[in-house]
Amino acid sequence: WESCLCAEGEHLKPAATFAIQFMVGGVLGFIAEATERGALPCPLSPEARAYLASVARATIEAVADAQGMTPVEVLARVFHD
Repeated sequence: WESCLCAEGEHLKPAATFAIQFMVGGVLGFIAEATERGALPCPLSPEARAYLASVARATIEAVADAQGMTPVEVLARVFHD
């Protein structure tokens, strides 16, 4: 994220770092719990997919806000070719 969103030598703002770490922690927690139960790989329900999409949008919006960017700019930089 930092290499995509920041100029060389600059760092992500603390709020952006928190948003990213919080989202990643949740995903890793889900994977760890499902692995412990022997439930992976598992297809996600439509409700789970919708929730993950809303979390992804909220994360992008929080990062964009913290970095003084738009969500479109963040997505373009993070998912560039």
